Amino acid sequence: GKTKSQKGEIEDALFDLEGIALWMMLTKPKPAERRKRCFDIINLRSSRPKGRKKVDKYYNPLSLSSKERHAIIDNLENGEFGKGMDSKIGKVILERLNEYELITSSQVKKIQYMHSTLQIEHILPQKYNKVAKWIEEWNEDDAELWMHRLGNLVLLNQKLNSKISNGHFVEKIKHYKSSPYPMTRRISDSYLEKWTLDEVKDNHFYVLDFAKCVWGLAV
Repeated sequence: GKTKSQKGEIEDALFDLEGIALWMMLTKPKPAERRKRCFDIINLRSSRPKGRKKVDKYYNPLSLSSKERHAIIDNLENGEFGKGMDSKIGKVILERLNEYELITSSQVKKIQYMHSTLQIEHILPQKYNKVAKWIEEWNEDDAELWMHRLGNLVLLNQKLNSKISNGHFVEKIKHYKSSPYPMTRRISDSYLEKWTLDEVKDNHFYVLDFAKCVWGLAV
């Protein structure tokens, strides 16, 4: 079996690789840059002495640079992950953050259930302007700016998402409470009575800080 030291090295390498994958997913570097980074990582981890290229001792391809960390944070903070192709990225990000919560709270069994029914839910709905109560609380400029950012997004299963999609917040949180996704339940457990710009911003920066913690993005 693996020694504790070897297991620790493997865990550290996987953590670093996840950070590199996150950087590539969010910043979309050019193919040549992606290939070079991958080859440098393979070269670094290779145990074969022959044909192994030298890697600059000041450059570790498994480590994110300060510039790369800043780029990830900027994308997480300002990205619109609730629409178009980027909604797939948003789903991956929220899934990973929810998984982390489940693992750290010893609820691993719920992860398999989570995978099978995954959908992004907009707390402020995309068709908010068809619901009078939402119109009272949101103006068009703020809604357009925050609609698809992480602070307004949670995970729900497909059936429930369809059922409550354009409902008002007080109705939605009744259903959030039974969600298997801890970050969705958190919204209902916060005893909020409304979902205005202030609440979205508060949740957005909570999610951002949590992501920094999960992926070790302190800069």
